[in-house]
Amino acid sequence: FKLTTSTGDEHFSRVIIITAGNGAFEPRKLDIEGSEKYEKTNLHYFVKNMQQFAGQHVAILGGGDSAVDWALMLEPIAKKVTLIHRRNEFRAHEHSIQRLKESSVEIVTPYVPTDIEGDDRIRTLILQETRGENMKRIDVDAVICNYGFISKLGPIANWGLEIEKNSIVVNSKMETNIPGIYAVGDVNTYAGKVKLIATGFGEAPTAVNNAMQYLDPKARVQPRHSTSMF
Repeated sequence: FKLTTSTGDEHFSRVIIITAGNGAFEPRKLDIEGSEKYEKTNLHYFVKNMQQFAGQHVAILGGGDSAVDWALMLEPIAKKVTLIHRRNEFRAHEHSIQRLKESSVEIVTPYVPTDIEGDDRIRTLILQETRGENMKRIDVDAVICNYGFISKLGPIANWGLEIEKNSIVVNSKMETNIPGIYAVGDVNTYAGKVKLIATGFGEAPTAVNNAMQYLDPKARVQPRHSTSMF
């Protein structure tokens, strides 16, 4: 196999053991056509400097801890904060929800953004009631989207490996469908798989020993006990 890194380095190996966890995480994007062009101006998935929102009307999308926490932290900085969630209930800590109710944050539920009006910046959010036909228009200076994160395998997904629900399918030897490639930990899946750190620790020696036998069929597939090393 030839592995090429993101920096252009090349590595050659007869065996590969993949331990990529759940993959790379990226924010779940706003599902409105053309919204990506506003990521360079006033559509945010991360907040690097809260002061950039000073004196602005900030709309925050989401109903979890991140959305509620940002709403509370930006309340004393922004001119106005509007929190928009598709449900009437929030999935944040009880104490945070109580603080939210006591704050000046405008809560708009149950609504979801369906369209955007603007030029090079978002000027207006078009909202629709989730279980109704009511519509709202909210003029904003900035939008923060807190819809959580999704994981992706990245380039590994294009290796020709058998993938099931963003995980690499392996057998009891931690072998993938490509001879010489093994997968260990949260990145793999098999019947009865339990995604725990303890499980991954057990899978690692299984993969290493079977990889050794793949390289040398005469090798013994037997992990050493820690007590035998001293």
